[in-house]
Amino acid sequence: MLYGLAKLFEFYDGAIYSGGAILSGHTLKHFAAAAACGSLLRYFQKCQPIAVQNAAHCPQKLVLWKK
Repeated sequence: MLYGLAKLFEFYDGAIYSGGAILSGHTLKHFAAAAACGSLLRYFQKCQPIAVQNAAHCPQKLVLWKK
């Protein structure tokens, strides 16, 4: 969703800037793209490993990730 917003800011760059905005659409695009990257980073930071016993013939543990 934030990536789509960034693309809209890029597309309407001239209209945003000529509308009397302090920031251009290009600048707003970078803010939206950074927010998208930040949300992905936060998602992966919240993931925690889960140790699950594998099949009986393989005594090693299988590590999965949960949200």
